[in-house]
Amino acid sequence: MAEQEEKSDRRLQFIISLLAVVFLTFLNFTFPIFTIAVVIIWPLPVVYLSLKQGQRRAGMMIIGSAIINGLLFSPLMSMVTVVGFGFIGFVMAGALREDLSARKVLILTVVAASLSNLILAAFLLFSLDMGIQQGLTEMVQELADPVMGEEELSPMLEMQLRLLTRLLPAFLIISGSLTGILNYYFVHWFLQVKNFSVETYSSIASWRFPSVPVSLAVVFGLLFREQAIMFNIAALAFFVVFLQGFGVGLYSVGSWTKASLFRWLYILAVLIIPVLPMVMLGIGLIDLWIDLRQLIS
Repeated sequence: MAEQEEKSDRRLQFIISLLAVVFLTFLNFTFPIFTIAVVIIWPLPVVYLSLKQGQRRAGMMIIGSAIINGLLFSPLMSMVTVVGFGFIGFVMAGALREDLSARKVLILTVVAASLSNLILAAFLLFSLDMGIQQGLTEMVQELADPVMGEEELSPMLEMQLRLLTRLLPAFLIISGSLTGILNYYFVHWFLQVKNFSVETYSSIASWRFPSVPVSLAVVFGLLFREQAIMFNIAALAFFVVFLQGFGVGLYSVGSWTKASLFRWLYILAVLIIPVLPMVMLGIGLIDLWIDLRQLIS
């Protein structure tokens, strides 16, 4: 009897995890306003099921949800399920099951998210037999056509597409890193709420990067920005500076209140209010040389 109940519970966990993935895909596909939240939450059902039932069952759930997403939404969503959040969740779960250190789990999650971005971008840009700039142009036109006419779009493309093309490697790594970091902390927060014994790496609020190497990367990257590699290095260095400034802001929120809700509201505000990342960048540049957290405390 107990064995039958256990099998029933396992089936229910599997079905709930699969339905959660499909529902999140529905939200993302139907209501783009929820995209950021969905991207953060997406790997959670994969990690949860893996920790409960093992990697094999999690892999089966990924394949099943990929088939359903492909049939209900689009073939692209099927690929995103496997190569995107499915891959990220699978790697994170595997690292947790191997009892790797919190730092290694975070690094592997970020690497998985960045690789996922690179694979998806390569598929989107080259499977249609087009170059990077042409692919980006078509994507921008598709997004902008509903709100802009062609006369408005052409000058914008002239000014921005070359820059975006040159910075594509850095952009994919940066967006992958952001996704991986947010996935890591959200999943760990949820697992701790559910009383899983998982260690979480130190909060971004305490992150500080070495000032000299980061500053040199910014300076030399900008000085030699005509070289694509150096320009991308500068972009990555600015991202590190942004993370440091973001950490200072998170530390300030934490010193004001211990409620998790306000931390997530702060994160959401930085993601959706365009001016805030620039503010974080300025704070990060100052914090490289002056420890603002000490001043706050």
